[in-house]
Amino acid sequence: MSALDIAASALRARLGRAPFLLQHRLTRHPLFAPARIEEIALEEPDDDPAYGVLLRRCLDEVRAAAPEFTAGMHAEQLKVLFAPPGGVTPYRAETEEGFILQIRGRQTLRVFERTALAAEELERLHARGQRELVWREAQPAPGRSYNLMPGLGVHLPVAAPYWVQTGPEESIAVFIGFRTRASARAAQAHRMNAFLRGLGFDPSPVGESPWLDRLKQLAFKIRRARPLAAPFVLRTASSGDRR
Repeated sequence: MSALDIAASALRARLGRAPFLLQHRLTRHPLFAPARIEEIALEEPDDDPAYGVLLRRCLDEVRAAAPEFTAGMHAEQLKVLFAPPGGVTPYRAETEEGFILQIRGRQTLRVFERTALAAEELERLHARGQRELVWREAQPAPGRSYNLMPGLGVHLPVAAPYWVQTGPEESIAVFIGFRTRASARAAQAHRMNAFLRGLGFDPSPVGESPWLDRLKQLAFKIRRARPLAAPFVLRTASSGDRR
């Protein structure tokens, strides 16, 4: 039986493009029984190989449904998220493609389009890992609310900002995330933009020009492989310079 209850065609068509609601079958999984939940509240799920098996099972379904989109999948992760009653998760974004799957309790997830973030915010997210964002009352992009209860989940595309409001009881949810070859390349372009902006340039936004993005990706790789220790000066020979 599959862990994610969504048609492969729908997953393939929407993954990474926009948030969407889905159903899942993890609420009765033995790893989320009350006794196990108490155990992982004290230690990371990464310490238990059984959670790694579950992570691979979920991502194998995603990979099978959308092989082109998930090419080069890496940095897979599973986190169990605990939130107190009435709590609010700070406005933030993730550097991974992800799914938030509700296990217990209820919460409202408000997700915005990536265009809600300015270029500088995207650069800080990818270059510094600055996931928490500054909320602005006048959002430049529309958002959508998802009311999650056990058995429901939401797909969060890379860099889609969101916040979470917990219901009247404790919320337990699972975050499953991963990066792809394409998302890694976009992150490299953002990181190169951050470097250029630090030098005083105003680089074009990532996504505006595919060939410029590719050039930035290559420049980032070269810079990371051979960082410049200090600024250099290019000299040209003249009649008065005989060395």
